[in-house]
Amino acid sequence: SGSRRAASFKTALLRAAQAWAFMHGHAGVLPEDVQAVLGPVVGHRLAPRDESRFRDAGQVGRHVLEAVPVP
Repeated sequence: SGSRRAASFKTALLRAAQAWAFMHGHAGVLPEDVQAVLGPVVGHRLAPRDESRFRDAGQVGRHVLEAVPVP
């Protein structure tokens, strides 16, 4: 179901950001950590449709990063 996939994506993004933060010596997850892993996590989870304006999932991740302001 869609909500199960959304929860799985959020969990994958959180875990990847936590690992990134740890590897870079951060005490907690920073917005920059989420930005660093969003592309690969999205790339693993999404496949754009043929009619999409995005060529690949990496473009989707970059679009999200550009469209959503960092808190």
